[in-house]
Amino acid sequence: ESSVAVSAPFYAPSDMYITRMSRVADIGDEGGLPDYGITFYPCKEVSAYFDHLIVSEEIQVAFENAEEEFCEQYTLYYESGPRDWEYCRKELDIFIPKGTSLGTVGGGRDQKAVDVGIYDFRMTPHTLANPDRWQFYAEGNLPYVACALDYFPQDIQESYEALIPRSEAPVCGTVVQDLSGTAQGNWVPEGTSIHIGAENAFLALVHDNYDPSQAVFSIGTAVETIDYGEYTFTEKEEGLINRDFSDLLPSELYCYEELEPSGTGNTFDGIVLVQMTSENTLSIEGQEKNSR
Repeated sequence: ESSVAVSAPFYAPSDMYITRMSRVADIGDEGGLPDYGITFYPCKEVSAYFDHLIVSEEIQVAFENAEEEFCEQYTLYYESGPRDWEYCRKELDIFIPKGTSLGTVGGGRDQKAVDVGIYDFRMTPHTLANPDRWQFYAEGNLPYVACALDYFPQDIQESYEALIPRSEAPVCGTVVQDLSGTAQGNWVPEGTSIHIGAENAFLALVHDNYDPSQAVFSIGTAVETIDYGEYTFTEKEEGLINRDFSDLLPSELYCYEELEPSGTGNTFDGIVLVQMTSENTLSIEGQEKNSR
């Protein structure tokens, strides 16, 4: 069974300048309410966003009247099957005083929660293995992603952190895990355009967000021989089997076996072969187990 979050009013937490908005709509047969995202600046050096809003009529009209910056259709894959989406983004210049109604959150099939994100351009940027790959993703701000909870008053921050089942700092987790020269980090099929959050084509060889000691394969549709899902394994400190991704170096062929599903997704009863063919390219394949 599933439930729909109760609709709740949503207000501007501070004075803000809305500089960009996005709208995601289901263009298939399922319908659903349009899903809006708002990018705003609470101050000159910090960009923030709210996502999964049902915006107020005033803000919706401003979006409709703005000139289109970018629009693209794509498909995401779920346990229930594929769904077709259209993502459109527009630039705006609207001042919103603190306390102004931005609309509502919850209450719709695709508005079960509100996303909050922060990019702080004062911080030392995260290291990406290939920064040019990500210049259009998250509006090019990925190197400056920060934990939004750090910007709340201390009492509110602590109350939210208590809800996160992670004991190791940072409580928000580590978003950028690229480790240049190794297999650890995000991988994208060659020729893939990275403009929006349609991440089904990505491959991540990273560590779990709740248990950072656990390495995880996070696989979308990029690997034809492995069903999408998250897979964990028992790491080994030596040899070419079940090594941590940070240990993988170019040229060697590594094998992963006895993978366990983590979270939602499929099971995979086989082995995974991984080889870095250079410092910037990786080959991965799933194979069935041999028996006799």
